[in-house]
Amino acid sequence: SSDVGDEKLQVQIDGDRDSGAQTSGVATIAAKSTSSSALSEPPPVIQDKRLRERAKGVREGRPKTVTYDEAVKLHKLENGEDTPLPLLESDEDVWVRVKDWIDEVATEACRDIGPDEDSLS
Repeated sequence: SSDVGDEKLQVQIDGDRDSGAQTSGVATIAAKSTSSSALSEPPPVIQDKRLRERAKGVREGRPKTVTYDEAVKLHKLENGEDTPLPLLESDEDVWVRVKDWIDEVATEACRDIGPDEDSLS
């Protein structure tokens, strides 16, 4: 969370851990006033596919002791030789999609603050 003017912004990111990294994560963003007044309604839930766990390809849902090559063999045995391999994200893939979300949120926050309040002093 970070303080912005008289509001405190909280960001919570939740993903569906049971169905794998291919599902979209959910970011809950709440603006809470630091004054004595409370929110009368819960904060909005904003779904964004960029906020999800890393896709681990054929190793998704398997024990960490299973190597990638072993997971490929198991995948082909379970799904057939011609079945395409599921998405495997690199560190760079994950960073690019998360950075895209961060840049978008920061741009929107700066736009909401306005030109008179853009200094950090």
